[in-house]
Amino acid sequence: MKRNLISILLAFAALLSSAQTVQVIADWSPGDVFRYNVTKIGQKNRVVDTLRYTMTMTVTDSTEAGYRINMVYDGLYNNPAMDSLNRLMGDYFDSDALAALQTVYYTTNNVGEILDVENADDLLKSILDYSEALLKALGQDGDPEVAGLLKKFYTKESLLTNVYKEITYLHTALGYEWALGKPIEKKVKLDNVLTGGYFNAKTRVSVEEYDPESQYFRMRINTMVDDKQLKKAVTQLLSSVGMPVDELKDYRLSVVDDEVYECRAYPGVPLRVDYQRGTILSSKEDSEGKMERYIITLVD
Repeated sequence: MKRNLISILLAFAALLSSAQTVQVIADWSPGDVFRYNVTKIGQKNRVVDTLRYTMTMTVTDSTEAGYRINMVYDGLYNNPAMDSLNRLMGDYFDSDALAALQTVYYTTNNVGEILDVENADDLLKSILDYSEALLKALGQDGDPEVAGLLKKFYTKESLLTNVYKEITYLHTALGYEWALGKPIEKKVKLDNVLTGGYFNAKTRVSVEEYDPESQYFRMRINTMVDDKQLKKAVTQLLSSVGMPVDELKDYRLSVVDDEVYECRAYPGVPLRVDYQRGTILSSKEDSEGKMERYIITLVD
């Protein structure tokens, strides 16, 4: 959905005949290796959890259709921060099987579209096995409703949005001819998953820096949701389940949706991604909410 939205915005940019542009297209060769450090930050109210791991992206084949990629994670599941959890699951899940959860084979073209996740079935089986082992270790297994939710959440279509999000982020900036100088803004409607209908929103795409000599390229995508509509939807949702809403009148509810991408425009090498999304409820005295942030940096 995000790529479709960007395509619409860039169509508007094409109407600006005087606008200078820069094209970001992948031009890789078999054997190319890109190693990234990843910092994943999850914040819920005042509690912050940080997970650090690496991703090694290897181009294993190149065809007219695109590229075959071998993405290997190190530390996503076998992170020291998860040692106690993995030990707890020792009787239910073979630790050697963690390796199967951390290798993704996929194909992509030179404009950043993920064409196929080749080992999707194996990944899904390993993820479900891991989830079931976790439930057993916590004494929460045997609930068919939970098992059904897991199977709905973990699907081939959602692998790159629910589990291996970093792969999607690394390819986001590729495949477009970005307008320089003047940001592109467009009013959009986003699904209101709280009470139905849509939220009014505005997406802004801007190239913040481009150096033709070094091919360094930095751009930002920011989506702003109408705060009043969002607060009204939350109020209606809380009221529908009998929860008090009087205190909400002193709070402001806002959505954070900010993405910064840095790369070498040619040959289309991602250098750094800073992706953050979440919701914040704030007043003059306090603020709370839930945020998710990924910082992905190429290791020189």
